[in-house]
Amino acid sequence: MASRKARTRLLFVIAALFIGTVLMLAGVGSRQLFERPYQRKAVAVRPMRPTKAAPDEDRFRVSGVQGIVEFLQDGKVYVLQAGDLLSLQDVVRTGLGARVLLRRKGSELEVRENLEIQLQFIADKQAEFSILSGNGDMSAKVEDSDATVKIRSDETQAVNVGPSRWVVARGEQGKVAVAVSQGAVQFAGRGRSVVVKAGRQSVALPNQPPSDPVETPADLLLDVFWPEETNLQRTATIQGKASPLSTVSVNGQVVDTHPDGSFKANVALKVGNNDVEVKARDVLGRGKSLNGTLHRPPKAPSLEAAKEELWAP
Repeated sequence: MASRKARTRLLFVIAALFIGTVLMLAGVGSRQLFERPYQRKAVAVRPMRPTKAAPDEDRFRVSGVQGIVEFLQDGKVYVLQAGDLLSLQDVVRTGLGARVLLRRKGSELEVRENLEIQLQFIADKQAEFSILSGNGDMSAKVEDSDATVKIRSDETQAVNVGPSRWVVARGEQGKVAVAVSQGAVQFAGRGRSVVVKAGRQSVALPNQPPSDPVETPADLLLDVFWPEETNLQRTATIQGKASPLSTVSVNGQVVDTHPDGSFKANVALKVGNNDVEVKARDVLGRGKSLNGTLHRPPKAPSLEAAKEELWAP
């Protein structure tokens, strides 16, 4: 009788252990299925705009996008898409190689790479944009005689006088240039205003008013005077001349240019061959580059007089 009770008690313990093991495994499985997915790190994906606005002829519509163009609205960043509409205070940022085309009735703007712009004001026949940062240019075209588009950059503003086509370029440290291909544009800043007509251009250097308009060259000029390769040391001086108002860079570094387009730059040299690239870019976005190679010879070995006697007795 006692042995039967012992066997019954043993079977009860074994059954309890089996049931407990099954319940524990079930709990672990449920945690793996329902808890682990929430513990994974979310992958940051920049979203598209959630919805496209209804057609509205009084707002600028994105008619074309090249590359990745970011769009800041209500504190959130989206990827701009063709068909989107801009609202007041919307910020558009173009990356390297990107550009976006904006259209509204008889007005059209193209924002090229490396610029951040904002729509500041819009009315029936008026619109105002600001270039907030970057080193690039945007073009504008207005077809209606009573419509105006104003583009602000740093301390300057450019607004069309009747139907016009023009380009506003922002360079390093706030240099702003305007070139007009059709019509006329009023370019103002620092208490001075000039009218830039078709085929001419003007520039406002940092903290300076716009210059007198000059003729836009038919072709972009870039000449480089390479230094002689004899006796080159740690640095070499490169001189040249580009079209007036052009932006010149040497190995990617923007250099100062004189009003006539002449420039001078020092380049650090390592021993051996040194590739040098000089680029020029004018207000219309035209570019030209020239390449050269400067050779710095190794240091000549020093000759010392021998201290020992060559002819020993």
